[in-house]
Formats: sequence, structure tokens, C-alpha cells
Amino acid sequence: MSANRKLAWSPGAAGPLLHLAPAADPRDNHWRDFAACDGIDVSQFYPENGWATAAAKRVCARCPVQPQCLEEALSWPAEHDWGVWAGTSRWDRRRIRQERQRAA
Repeated sequence: MSANRKLAWSPGAAGPLLHLAPAADPRDNHWRDFAACDGIDVSQFYPENGWATAAAKRVCARCPVQPQCLEEALSWPAEHDWGVWAGTSRWDRRRIRQERQRAA
């Protein structure tokens, strides 16, 4: 699917049906074709120290592939864990990792 085509419409008995990104293996990067952040200035997702992350988190809040994005971000080593991914900051992801380790 091209980067410009995020969602596909098809006719249905009750009218058009919206097909969102299918559940995917987070290691399969095809989910990125459906990301709400595609085409948005990446600097919004890597704010300078002290800058707000609210704008990036608003984009993530409406993203249909947020679970896949989060799983990918959680798979990275801590030294590469920067920016806003799936509506989470690096500190949010650190907390999620710690909670998962405690639950395991």
C-alpha cells in the first residue's frame, strides 16, 4: 500500500466499510503505512528538552496502529529509546517495561 493511501473504502450492504490496519507482528513494518504520523514533521515527535509533547500525543491518540507502534518502541534498547511513540514518552515506556517485568 502506498504511503499516501492510509485507509481503504469498499462498498458494503450497509454502505461503505472502512478497513483499518490489520493486527500485525510488530516486527513487520507494513503497519507503518497506516500510521497517523506518516508525513508529519518528525521534529514534533522528538521535542527538545523541556518542550511539550502534547501535539505529538494528540496525533498518536487517533492512530489506528498505536499498539504495533508501542510494541516496536518497547523492543528497543534503552539507549535508543527517544521521542514520542504510540503516545508515550521514554519515561512512560520505561514504566511499562518495569510493570511487564514485575508481572512476568
